[in-house]
Amino acid sequence: MTLRTAFRDDPDIKQMIDTVQRLEASLQDCAVHGHQKMVDAFIACQLTPAILNRWNSPVLDGLWQAVTGRTPDGITPFALNPPHAAPELLSRLVWPKAYPNAMYLVLERMNVDHNCSLLLAPAIVTCACAGHIDMLKGLLAHPLNGVAYDCTMERLSNIAVCSNLPCFEVILPHLIASGSTDLEAGLASALSVSILALHLNLTQFMLSVNVLDQFDIGQVLLAAAGLAPSPRADAIFELLFSLVARPSVDILSGVLRSPVASNRTVVVQRVLGLGIDAATCHAAVVASCRWLRSVRSAFGETGCSGSSASDPG
Repeated sequence: MTLRTAFRDDPDIKQMIDTVQRLEASLQDCAVHGHQKMVDAFIACQLTPAILNRWNSPVLDGLWQAVTGRTPDGITPFALNPPHAAPELLSRLVWPKAYPNAMYLVLERMNVDHNCSLLLAPAIVTCACAGHIDMLKGLLAHPLNGVAYDCTMERLSNIAVCSNLPCFEVILPHLIASGSTDLEAGLASALSVSILALHLNLTQFMLSVNVLDQFDIGQVLLAAAGLAPSPRADAIFELLFSLVARPSVDILSGVLRSPVASNRTVVVQRVLGLGIDAATCHAAVVASCRWLRSVRSAFGETGCSGSSASDPG
């Protein structure tokens, strides 16, 4: 059976094709004129869960998710909850469930290249966080202006939390090439998040493409030194520590304080192996003792007994 004869002889197929074509037409230039026409067309089609199940169209399923905010489950009736703007429309085609075919159709019809300032940025971030690398590449294939890159850079730490390295490897070169004025701050924030979340591979990648100055290294080194003891925490600290060519006394003293308090033996031994002077060691121990006294005081103020907290002393 050819498509033409199916279209003529099967009313159900004809209705599905007519519906898809109607929705496609409603998407035309919605990046310029807004997406209300698409929402109105979807309502007018009067689709039901039973119809979606029978047609089994990923495009229609994706548009259902876009206009309701819910992934079609074959049971829940249609309830309108439209996106407030076109950027949210694109993001809803990515999450909670990804519908690549629907997203590519929308991108083709909505004329994103006419106004891409903030249209694609939310969907780019959503793709990167959710790990949809092919959809991410499809979005990044469109030209983005400085505003879109800055918006994405501001959310770089959100992407780092999800620690999807392949997506990060795709998106970061685009952000670096954009020349964003927020590049250094965005990378520093993402790097700190990656360290605190113990994402070793992602930390390695960010350090490989970005040269941090001694002050920045000192700041993230302090964060790495204060992590709870674990093999991955030690590996992250060693990675950062190896980048400091000539650690200053201030850096060494600061780095030494946190691990003394948190019992990071490996880190303490690494720092002491540099042959630091006794005064620096003494200052670190004194600072650690002050920190421990403040913790004990806090426990006392909350009414906790001394035996309820571990006593490192």
